[in-house]
Order: sequence, then structure tokens, then C-alpha cells
Amino acid sequence: MTLNDTVSSEGGAPVAPFQWLETSTANPDYDTVVDARGAAPGAPSAQAIQRDGFNHAFPDPFDPRWERSLRERVRATVAALKGKPYFAA
Repeated sequence: MTLNDTVSSEGGAPVAPFQWLETSTANPDYDTVVDARGAAPGAPSAQAIQRDGFNHAFPDPFDPRWERSLRERVRATVAALKGKPYFAA
């Protein structure tokens, strides 16, 4: 049981949390979009952070394996949040 479940069950006002889905380029199960040279358009996150940069690489949205992975994460998230009226998004 989470803190919000406890607060809600006691009649209190829970905090409205948000849940997000990340797209990862570290997952070897699907492709990452690459530039014309075949390189990923960004440095690994750890390297980018060290030089105050940002990693602009992203999964290939046309790769059916990525869609399958995203759908699985959406289903798992919905299952975890189902029946939790205090989730805002």
C-alpha cells in the first residue's frame, strides 16, 4: 500500500502524482534512429551529462519491436495505476 492509498483510506486528500513512460535507447531489443553516417544522434547519457550536454538519441518509432515494448510498458503501468483515482496523468 502506498502513502496515497493510506491517506485516501483515512479520508485525507492525497497528492496527485504523475506517471510517465520513458523511451530508452539502451534497450537492445529494438533499433535506435541513426544519422546518415549510421551513428546514433547523441552521446551516451553519462558522457553527455559530464559535458553539460543532452543525449538526443531516440528509439526508432517505426521498429515494430519498439511498439511492442512500449505497449507492454503501457499495459504494466495501467495495471499498476488501475483503481487509483488520485493519479492525475
